[in-house]
Amino acid sequence: MTIKDVKKGDIHIQIESENDNTTVELTSPSKLQFGKQIENLIKETVKKCTDKNYNIVAIDNGAYDYIIKSRVEYAVFEHEGISDIDWRSLLWKTIN
Repeated sequence: MTIKDVKKGDIHIQIESENDNTTVELTSPSKLQFGKQIENLIKETVKKCTDKNYNIVAIDNGAYDYIIKSRVEYAVFEHEGISDIDWRSLLWKTIN
């Protein structure tokens, strides 16, 4: 997948494998300016969703933070086969 395949304002998140630490391989036209912020947001969101660490491939095309968070949450829950989600608990973790 390339940046051209991702709609403007969106991000594609793919979980590659489990790892000792969560790592992010980011492709983005704004990587020089916002790359570290995007990578940190992805890592923080993974940490709030699960105790596991993953290698994550992210292809960004100008997504806002709330889009990035929702795509990461979905990818983690889908990867782990979680369908019964306690949204209140997740929201509380996100606020704090």
